[in-house]
Amino acid sequence: MTAPQIIATIGHGSHHDDLVRAIVDAGADVLRYNAATMKTLDGTVERIVGARRALADRPTSPGPAAPRTAVPIMVDLPFPRRKQRLHTFRGAEHDVPGGKTFRFVCRPALQTGPDHVLVEVPTFDGVVTPGEVFVIGDGELAFRVTEVVDGDRFDAVALTKWYLSDGKSIHLARVPTRAVDAARYVAEVAAAFGGVRPEYLAFSFVSGARDMTRIRSLLAPYAAAAHPPANGPDVEAGWRPKLVAKIETSEAVRNIDEILDASDLVLFARGDLAIQAPYELLGIYQKHVVARARARDVPVIIATQVLETTMTRYVPNRSEVLDLTNLVLDGAWGVLLAKETSAPGNPVYPVTVAKRIIDQVVASGLPGKPS
Repeated sequence: MTAPQIIATIGHGSHHDDLVRAIVDAGADVLRYNAATMKTLDGTVERIVGARRALADRPTSPGPAAPRTAVPIMVDLPFPRRKQRLHTFRGAEHDVPGGKTFRFVCRPALQTGPDHVLVEVPTFDGVVTPGEVFVIGDGELAFRVTEVVDGDRFDAVALTKWYLSDGKSIHLARVPTRAVDAARYVAEVAAAFGGVRPEYLAFSFVSGARDMTRIRSLLAPYAAAAHPPANGPDVEAGWRPKLVAKIETSEAVRNIDEILDASDLVLFARGDLAIQAPYELLGIYQKHVVARARARDVPVIIATQVLETTMTRYVPNRSEVLDLTNLVLDGAWGVLLAKETSAPGNPVYPVTVAKRIIDQVVASGLPGKPS
């Protein structure tokens, strides 16, 4: 039985040098950066450079206890499709009590009050109707539409208590994920990340093999030993990142075999999948995807709400302990900590708990992947 990789997301609550070092020392094997939550690709590059410097610029000593001075990097990209997000919300975080009404707008000029939320959509025409319920984030917040003012504004009342912040995803039923211009975006990615050369690139809302084949084709020139000047002077030759297909829709689950054949790894993204598809199917989908990935010997990563209770609790929920245990036994290549290690608080502790559980399962000798 092999211990899965612990993939820790570095975000606004954990990107400082001391925290990056502590997260790696606690057991993180890969550091993930979510480019969708940053305003520019260059902002993500800056954080990667900072993390690598923080790990490299520290004293080392020989022996097995020596701290690691480098770990692989995964960049999660909002491509080939991206979901809608809240944009430039006023205030870093805004507490939302149940029963409070907010106004949602799609033009910056209309965001005139503290309870006005700007959404990255061109119009609300035909998108929302009174009485409709929609969610934000991974479902922590739910709103019911109370009034559609016009194509640029609607009001909605909070059904749950949580908080709003810039960059959170919003799931409106009649707004599809947005396609991104492939050639232009891949060129931007290569220009931005060619210098730091992350080991993994993860791609969002992959629907089938065609997406991954297209991405691999567009990245091929940057993997060549020599590249033409048109690729730009800042792009290093020979960059061959592993390509990760994120499974976030029921369509992707249906097409899992062809996606596996076209990808280096797959990432089963439970957060978005439980919003995009009926959540009661999530466990069935996960078992199916893991089984198909193992049958094809493609590494599979499981993400979202692995150990979120450790953000506020010393002992994790028992269901989380059992979930992580089963992920190890099922043969997952990696477990991805998202909010657990990216939000402010104690981003190191979830890694410590994950490693403790994983090590115990592996040491138990229970059957995992058949030899």
